[in-house]
Amino acid sequence: MVQGMSVPAHVGPQTKGVTRMTSDTRNHVVHPTPVATAQAAGMTRPSVISVQSLWKVFGPKAADVPRSPGLASLSRRDLKEQTSCVAAVCDLSFDVAPGEVFVVMGLSGSGKSTLVRCLTRLIEPTAGRVMFHGEDILTCSEK
Repeated sequence: MVQGMSVPAHVGPQTKGVTRMTSDTRNHVVHPTPVATAQAAGMTRPSVISVQSLWKVFGPKAADVPRSPGLASLSRRDLKEQTSCVAAVCDLSFDVAPGEVFVVMGLSGSGKSTLVRCLTRLIEPTAGRVMFHGEDILTCSEK
């Protein structure tokens, strides 16, 4: 499952850039970028895409999972056992600046395709915001 990169990025001496890691150590993501390094140094550029606390949960009462700290903190197995829900994208936040190359990578079944489907609205996210040039595309009509 894609898990939140909402933890603040920090400068890592081993990469001389910004290191972002998911909260699930099995699927860690490290991607130093010039834009992320500039952001860590306090220099900001407007984001073309800004994703904030994005969730996609499948199953009955899926909307309850992101709203409940108790459910949101459960492991994948425990969530499935207790609610019959599967969380494919969990509390994911990131920004993409103009000209930045952003890569989504992970193991098979980790939620990459689900994330992209949420970003393009082929499926609707359970919770969160997807901003494109400052407009929340989740509030836009299908037209």
